[in-house]
Amino acid sequence: PRPVGQLSHPAQLNHPIGAPRAPRPAPRRAPRPPPPPRAPPRPAPPAGARPSPVRLAPTLARALGPRTASAVQEVTVGVLQRFERRVEQLVNGAFARAFKSEVQPVEVAAALQRECDDKVAIVGRDRRMVPNDFTVELGPHDFERLAQYDAELTAELADMVREHAAEQGYSLVGPVGVHLFEVAELETGRFRIRSRALPGVSTTHPDRLDQPVARAWLEVNGNVIPVTGPVTVLGRGDTVDVRIEDPGVSRRHAELRVHGELAELVDLDSTNGLVVEGQRIDHVELTDGTAVLLGSTTVVFRQKPR
Repeated sequence: PRPVGQLSHPAQLNHPIGAPRAPRPAPRRAPRPPPPPRAPPRPAPPAGARPSPVRLAPTLARALGPRTASAVQEVTVGVLQRFERRVEQLVNGAFARAFKSEVQPVEVAAALQRECDDKVAIVGRDRRMVPNDFTVELGPHDFERLAQYDAELTAELADMVREHAAEQGYSLVGPVGVHLFEVAELETGRFRIRSRALPGVSTTHPDRLDQPVARAWLEVNGNVIPVTGPVTVLGRGDTVDVRIEDPGVSRRHAELRVHGELAELVDLDSTNGLVVEGQRIDHVELTDGTAVLLGSTTVVFRQKPR
């Protein structure tokens, strides 16, 4: 056995019992390398430039699949476009009231493009539909100034919408129309765009449009189509008598039958049927002023009394 008080290790000879220990020296660390130089800031985009499409990382794009990745990119770009619109609304609102700047045609053209991009609707695998009928609401001063060139200006704006739709791969359900409208509450420099998809209407018998003596006719989206035969087929296909470019209208949707003084509209097993006063029906007896909804298009039957 070791005697009491005997040191167990030779190193304890230099350190008396009960004396405080000296602090250990801090370990030396290698100096950190200097940070890499920062990349120069990106130049600001020019005024009026549209945001660049957002690209997903290749790994994420492969994981999502081509269709989902494309949808994510479109949604992201849509957010940037909405931000751009909010900024422009601030300019059109506060700045216009402060400086009384007048509405310029290029501003209306840009707003029409944004309206198409904002109201695009996917109606098929490879088909995106946008509005084709636009109303530009202007204050009294701007309307008086621009209305002098109404025909030329609206024609140029309609051409611009068609070109924009072609470049973006959009589908138009009918001819493009742009209309100027005066709104007393709007101040100088401010304007609004209202739009709708107005299906185009055509007939496979153009000679019918030149018959003003017809006793019955149809009113479809501002078009007057005389009814001259005992049977008239309405639909979206190429073989019908009255063609309606409405995605909600079937290729052969309904048949108008005329028997002397009587007329009726009969559904041809269409997808959406006939809707009268909110009720879906298979057939309806027609009188002057009867309105029938086919898809999203209202067809009004007119008839002259004997």
